[in-house]
Amino acid sequence: MTKEEEKIILQTNRLVDLCLTICAFFIAYLIRTGLSPEYFRVLKSTSDYKLVVLMIVIIWYLIFEKFQIHTLYRENIFHVVFWKVLHAVSFGMLILILCMYFFGITSMSRMIMVGFYVIDIVLICFAKFAIQIGLTRLRQKEINLRRVLVIGSKTRAKAFINKICNTKIANVVVFGCLEVKKSDIGYEVAPGVRVIGAVENLEAILSKEVVDELIFAMPLRKIENIDCEINHPEYGWIPYTLRDDDTDMTVDNAAVKAILGSNIAAYVPPTQEELDAQAAASVRGQRNMLLATEVDPIVSNPLRWADLTTEQQNAWSAYRTALLDITDQAGFPHSVTWPTKP
Repeated sequence: MTKEEEKIILQTNRLVDLCLTICAFFIAYLIRTGLSPEYFRVLKSTSDYKLVVLMIVIIWYLIFEKFQIHTLYRENIFHVVFWKVLHAVSFGMLILILCMYFFGITSMSRMIMVGFYVIDIVLICFAKFAIQIGLTRLRQKEINLRRVLVIGSKTRAKAFINKICNTKIANVVVFGCLEVKKSDIGYEVAPGVRVIGAVENLEAILSKEVVDELIFAMPLRKIENIDCEINHPEYGWIPYTLRDDDTDMTVDNAAVKAILGSNIAAYVPPTQEELDAQAAASVRGQRNMLLATEVDPIVSNPLRWADLTTEQQNAWSAYRTALLDITDQAGFPHSVTWPTKP
């Protein structure tokens, strides 16, 4: 989500809450004049209700921005939102009373003011609660989710993933991590989050998976081939891959390394055993990625699984079993046959 889109959503939330506030005042007014006992229905003609409504619009608009009760509904903690609304409306009522005193409006019905205070809190909280429930159900069906891919799996990556889990950001899901070494594929970084591939396979993963945000949680110097942009003397800003074995001196690689803080060691060819291990890790990583991104969102989601027919459920179960058994194929790890997705 871009900053512009986020700003539009927050402004829309503010306007909706402002409309609910105006509705709360008119509901309190109607209760006072139409539903209360006949003795309480008579209002003094000197009461300037139009001026009070104008005050409410101005004060509440500023108060809502001050207390930041408008969120993108990423948090599931409803009591936090309730306390924000309670504090904002209470502070707004205090300012409104002071303004009424300043303008000499002393004949306003206390019953209307108390009713407005209570109804306003109830309406705003109910609206936010209803929206939260609706979005939660959509996210259970993997709608309105922001998928994040993390580059790295060590301390920085774990801190980032734990931050998301601890703050309970409901519409953000880290579906995997990438590492420099293929031997790390399959390593569990956090509960439900594993290393699904190597950095060198980033382009292939991005072309196949839906990635809304890419987070770098490792020093760039750990990546042997560093993709960046440089200001070429002839062509201007262009994509550039920094390689340790590059002998083209058109670009000062030493200067680029100094800027990036690179410390690339001399290249040592891998042994056959290492190549076999890397190939096996790559296949397992690809298998784990397919399980995590294609199978688990359906098999592990009761709502989506219940929508499938028995034939479709059997097909997905067979596909999952074939993926798990791929390491038992005779040609593993250099020649494997991937099952067809249902």
